[in-house]
Amino acid sequence: MSIVLFVAAFLMSLATPMMTRAQTPIQINNPLGSTSGTVGDIVDKILEFLLQVGVPIAVLMYVWAGFLFLTSGGNEKKVNTAKQAVIWTSVGLAVLIISNGLVEVVKSILVI
Repeated sequence: MSIVLFVAAFLMSLATPMMTRAQTPIQINNPLGSTSGTVGDIVDKILEFLLQVGVPIAVLMYVWAGFLFLTSGGNEKKVNTAKQAVIWTSVGLAVLIISNGLVEVVKSILVI
């Protein structure tokens, strides 16, 4: 019985600071850094992030494909792997660049 009272007293001591803290307002900051909060502004921030991440990855993939070409030694399988890396890196980079322009066209149509 004394253990139950001890556990109850311990839980009450934990709950008291939580109850006093609940009276103060909680503020959540916008992780995108957008002050206006419009859909167009949020999409711009997301695209900006994707370009900042995607372009360096594309550069690394081009370097990797070049390394595969140089170390293939005439092996057709490695040459084809390097060609596929160049093709798909170019497709991914084109999608990143075109998506930015496509969003601008949609925004101009919707007048956001």
